[in-house]
Amino acid sequence: MSCWALIPAKGFRDAKSRLAPSLDARARTALARRMLEHVLDATARAATVDRVLVVTDAPEVERYATERGLDAVRDPPDARGLGVVVDAGLRALRTRGAGRAIVLMSDLPLATAEAIDTVVQALDRSDRVLVPDRAGLGTNALGLRLPPRPTASAAGAAERTCFGHPDSARRHRDAAARDGAVLETLALDALAFDVDLPADLEALDALQAPAHH
Repeated sequence: MSCWALIPAKGFRDAKSRLAPSLDARARTALARRMLEHVLDATARAATVDRVLVVTDAPEVERYATERGLDAVRDPPDARGLGVVVDAGLRALRTRGAGRAIVLMSDLPLATAEAIDTVVQALDRSDRVLVPDRAGLGTNALGLRLPPRPTASAAGAAERTCFGHPDSARRHRDAAARDGAVLETLALDALAFDVDLPADLEALDALQAPAHH
């Protein structure tokens, strides 16, 4: 069964505004582009991912994705919040015939193909697969089985995600319980690390610093 990766990405110049105390606008732009590139590279190496859809509010990100040979769509014009963007992307995947999807955030500098494969492979035994962030509050990756037909009457509960809330991990667990869906939670360091705040940059620098002997 085909699996698509769905990656929502803001325009490079508008991303990571909360890093302003540590990085100027040019550095934030470069970082956002570099992290998206890293996530796309990891996804390209994942054996379980067939295609990639980038959902974005920015023409430069759309152009960047299509130049890499990926599918790209713009955010819905009335989109307010990440959840609306992701849900619209999942509906777009259904029209493309996707049976499964993995939603990945675009700011995962440690993402690996192996971690992505682990999430997708877990869909063989679970309806949804949750990878929380380091704090256990947000959602950095979410694997989903998608309903088979993109009809208005078959709008699936799997398409209504909880992204955009600071406690989205708990909300995704609660939603799975309400829907009677089998949810598996994975602790994957490679996907749990995201970069939102200056403290995250410091932690990343420490992780990537060469060891001194």
